[in-house]
Amino acid sequence: MQPDHDPSPEAFLGRLHRLISAAEDLPDEATEEGRAARAFFSNNWSQAQRGILARTTRVRVWPVPGPGPRIFTFAVDLPYKRKRPDGSVELAPGPVRGTIHYRANLFSPELDRRSITVLLDSTPGFYHPNYSRAQGALCIGDVPDGPFPLDALIEHLYGIVSYQNRDSNNPADLEAVRYFSTDPTALEGLEDVPPLY
Repeated sequence: MQPDHDPSPEAFLGRLHRLISAAEDLPDEATEEGRAARAFFSNNWSQAQRGILARTTRVRVWPVPGPGPRIFTFAVDLPYKRKRPDGSVELAPGPVRGTIHYRANLFSPELDRRSITVLLDSTPGFYHPNYSRAQGALCIGDVPDGPFPLDALIEHLYGIVSYQNRDSNNPADLEAVRYFSTDPTALEGLEDVPPLY
């Protein structure tokens, strides 16, 4: 989350909703903004396919059909810590699954600066300082505003989902921050992170 934003859950949900639903359709291709968005999304996917996705088996990414594409589902083959309904924390085998949403009008100056949202949509109980279990959203931290390439985003996400990056300066779950900073067994099973490629 950006430090200049209201950190309340209501404000977070509002930004999340605006980002995912803002300009569902790409801007008109007769405009400079529309041409730039189409070029970015087309290049973004093809570069990720030829680049990082051709070199790794740890992360799998699938585009959601549509112009661009700008929405992707993903799976990261790593174990993760899961918070059980009884309050205990256990090691789960993975994979971690989610969805990446790029804002359709990411070149528009009229919206929040954030142009990407990452939701974990089928990873029950994922427990991480930068994951809001209440909203289902992963806080990806300080990535550059505007168009951020998918290949760089995948590498960045791998650092978060593998627990190598647990930024407690902008936490999404204070309970998880306490657990990972005070429990000596918190990282058991997560220590030997295989390289992404």
